[in-house]
Amino acid sequence: MLHPLYSLKEEVENLFIRFGFKEVEGYEIVDRYENFEFLSFHPFHLSIEERNAFILKNGKLLRTHTSSMQYKMMRSFSPPFKLFSSGRVFRKELSGIHRYVFEQIEGLWMDTTLTFKGLLNFLNVFIKKLIKVEKIVFMPAYYPYAHPGFKIVSFCPVCKGKGCRLCKHTGFLEIMGAGMVSKNILEKADIDSNIWKGFAFGIDLQAISVFKFRLEKIDTFLRNNYFTFKNFKKYVV
Repeated sequence: MLHPLYSLKEEVENLFIRFGFKEVEGYEIVDRYENFEFLSFHPFHLSIEERNAFILKNGKLLRTHTSSMQYKMMRSFSPPFKLFSSGRVFRKELSGIHRYVFEQIEGLWMDTTLTFKGLLNFLNVFIKKLIKVEKIVFMPAYYPYAHPGFKIVSFCPVCKGKGCRLCKHTGFLEIMGAGMVSKNILEKADIDSNIWKGFAFGIDLQAISVFKFRLEKIDTFLRNNYFTFKNFKKYVV
């Protein structure tokens, strides 16, 4: 029986393909330029420190986000294109929905006619085809490689917006982060920012699983127990 998290991963990947995206194979060991510098992270950003990232002896690191794939996508493909890449990411952090290793899916869409309004409309449709939520909210957020950037949140499915440990008592859970690709990122990849526009968005598979399965503890996925997993044979929503 396939692990429910990977069944969900296949579902998200198939949704990308239905929207015309092509999958790009990623890699988990990257250099600092791909993971941070290309994406305009400040040299003293907290995520770069060894206490937050798994740094290898050769100076490379285990990627902290699938956004590191933007470098490969822009360097390996000429626009226009619609690409996505999925896989594990690694961070020295613990939260209600994350452990040291978790899954993300990165989408990158490049064309001449893309607009911010078009991005909002696309993600609104994409999310509603993936999960059933009463309401999604677009909130401004800072990502060094996206301008403007925002995150998409919805009421926590466990506490219904009242606040609990899973949502850090905010009443909301983040579904994904997104934004228009910054001009300086395009220029670094030798893409003319006066012609081409880009969407970038990253999906947190663990967050999606909370909405999909109504999980109260992400540790449920770490038990590797057949009798636990068979209860996810059919999705709750």
